[in-house]
Amino acid sequence: MNNLKVKYFKAYQEEISIDFTNDKKSLLLYGENGSGKSSLYEAIKIIFFREKLEELIPEALTPEEDESKRKEFWNQYDNNNSSNDFEININNESYSSFDTSNYQVFMIAMDKFCFQDKIRLDELLKNFDLSIDDIDSLCTNHYETIQNNINDKLREFKEDNIKITIDNEDDFSIIIKDTVRGLDYKDNLSQYFNEAKLNLVVLLLLFESIVLSEQTDKKKILVLDDFITSLDMANRTFLMNYIFENFEDCQKIILTHNVYFYNLIMYLVNDIYKEKSKWLFANLYEINNQHKLYIKGELT
Repeated sequence: MNNLKVKYFKAYQEEISIDFTNDKKSLLLYGENGSGKSSLYEAIKIIFFREKLEELIPEALTPEEDESKRKEFWNQYDNNNSSNDFEININNESYSSFDTSNYQVFMIAMDKFCFQDKIRLDELLKNFDLSIDDIDSLCTNHYETIQNNINDKLREFKEDNIKITIDNEDDFSIIIKDTVRGLDYKDNLSQYFNEAKLNLVVLLLLFESIVLSEQTDKKKILVLDDFITSLDMANRTFLMNYIFENFEDCQKIILTHNVYFYNLIMYLVNDIYKEKSKWLFANLYEINNQHKLYIKGELT
């Protein structure tokens, strides 16, 4: 993305504009709950996953009813205080006509993911908004690579006692083992493993699958919204290092309400990876019921 403009959309009654020119490819955005982060995430989702969203529109019996249901569906994204239809523009073009075929976009928001008693790799990947052309083939052909890479990463993350196995004979179900506690389960996982461990495994499953699915001829965007739920600072640091090292070619958009995590990423960008010139740092605020975006001294 070169620029993104959102107006009359969910939280935004006024226009919010983000300009990624001058090599500032990635965005780190902090905002408290209710400041409009999720609205920005949803706007990007509409741009790149509009067809997937439209599958949620109830089936109609007549063309007239179909039009009515579609209008009702999209009206839910309008700002409640505005009588105008929402506007989303990307690269100075309306989202409805923007050609997304040259993009691979991967969107992860952990607060929108509910743990089940069992984790299946194919279902997990389909649950998130990921531009992976053939998830079933990815699982069939690369499940062992994904499994081995994750176990390597768990050792690097100092989670030596945790190991996963992807059971290809049981619909790619994830078996999680804890060698210290003597646990070895693929059902009722939340009863035996804490949320932090499960979150870490899920994120690594997603990230490793994304890495294997990347297409070199496409522009890639990685959007992460409050994805570090329940992880301790050590694992947050490991994960961010992992992201910097494995998604160098991706435009990264990271949204968070955690000020400590925001500061951690700023430290890594500025002092460790020396990539300050490639990033925008921004804050979202709600001021007098208006949502404002603050970027480097400019309030929009």
